[in-house]
Amino acid sequence: MFILLDSPHGNHVLQLAVELLPPEAVDFICSEVLDRWNPVVLARHPYGCRILERLIEHFPAHALAGAVGEILGKVESLSDDHYGNYVIQHLLEHGGQGERKRIVEAIQGNVAHFACSTFACGVLDKALTYSSWGDQVDIVRRVLEQEPLLVTLATSPHGFASTQRLFQVAAAADAALLELACQQLLAQPSLDALAACKHGQSLLREVLPEGCRGLAGGRAQPPPCTVLGPCKKCPWPRASPSPGLQSQASSLPLEPARQRCTVKKAPARPAEHPSRAGGSKVGS
Repeated sequence: MFILLDSPHGNHVLQLAVELLPPEAVDFICSEVLDRWNPVVLARHPYGCRILERLIEHFPAHALAGAVGEILGKVESLSDDHYGNYVIQHLLEHGGQGERKRIVEAIQGNVAHFACSTFACGVLDKALTYSSWGDQVDIVRRVLEQEPLLVTLATSPHGFASTQRLFQVAAAADAALLELACQQLLAQPSLDALAACKHGQSLLREVLPEGCRGLAGGRAQPPPCTVLGPCKKCPWPRASPSPGLQSQASSLPLEPARQRCTVKKAPARPAEHPSRAGGSKVGS
């Protein structure tokens, strides 16, 4: 079993067995894996975390109660782990209300950690999607109360989904909550930072049409796009070339256009065969 679990190819065999066979037929996999390995250590393993995810998806809660209890005791540290964060996300998606509530409590206790961490922001996204509606709104309020958490989350390449989901919850919960979120996102210099990166431009395109575009008005306009001429990649106004740049361009010497030669060249004369050339000399 250890050979399969620790193998980059063999772990897929265990995953498929758990996925395709009924739990009672592969109960030996669950018991041997959890008896031999600590669940927290397994959650940090690059292949063991996959086995845990499949067990969470397909096994009843009572069969995994002990292992899940140990994992829930390390929610914050596992959420910040490269592989452990996926196990926490799976518990939010496939676990019961009790498991979700314990994870939400960990997020509420240190929301700054989950908003600023590269891996934990994925757990924040799942909490804003699968936890109860009241918990989702509470998490949004906690993020907005601690400035500049929203800006940090939005400017992170890994925080795109979490920020988008946060605005969806704010828009459905309260207009004042949405307005506060938009004000924080559109304030300078965070707006410049978002408009300067590709994922930030995509995020603003997703968020602003949901009620925040009017808040920008004339006081918080995004910087113009640096692409001269039509640009379909971003919604910002086009930048016009400066007068100095235009004068420099007009003063540059232009090379004369090359005309295509219309004179037809005579076809090349084929070379004479050596034997024919030598024979003509002998005949003469």
